[in-house]
Amino acid sequence: MASNTVDLSECVAFDRDLRQLVQRDQQRVLHRAAEQVGVQMDDIARGEYPPEVRKRSVAQYWTKKQTRWWWATMHAKAQGKSKALPGWKAVYRKVEGRKTLVLSGGYKRTGTLPRSLTYVVEDLPNGVQVVYGTNVKYAKWVIGPDDDQAMYHKGNWTQLPALAQAHTGALQRVFETAVMNEIRRVLTEG
Repeated sequence: MASNTVDLSECVAFDRDLRQLVQRDQQRVLHRAAEQVGVQMDDIARGEYPPEVRKRSVAQYWTKKQTRWWWATMHAKAQGKSKALPGWKAVYRKVEGRKTLVLSGGYKRTGTLPRSLTYVVEDLPNGVQVVYGTNVKYAKWVIGPDDDQAMYHKGNWTQLPALAQAHTGALQRVFETAVMNEIRRVLTEG
């Protein structure tokens, strides 16, 4: 009669590691994979923003409130009370005997909006969520959805939701690959 000995120790160890992965390490695996998605979205956004400066008159798109703000800010700049609107200068001069506000300069991009973009990975009861965006107050008028984006920026600055939507497939592949790599790492490290 033939006898055969089977060593199940590796199978038992693998089963133990797999159970540990499902019960304890699952959230950590998903969190790390979501971080990779955040990094990828950041790379995508930094490749897109900022677009080239558009040389186009903006005043035609202003609301009355924006027009009042502009002139009040220029008045404050002329008095040395405002540092808003870098690149612009305003001074009061006598022109033909009248005190006149004289403006010079132009828009100067600060790069604040693209630098402010970031992501946060939030752990949920049954998964994770990547939140990508900025806390800069004016961002909604520059990269916000259709209802928020200013007319002047339409067609020049890609809306952030549209940018994310356009790269959904690539971001899903990054997530899937990162999950599989993290699972392999967890299983091999034991």
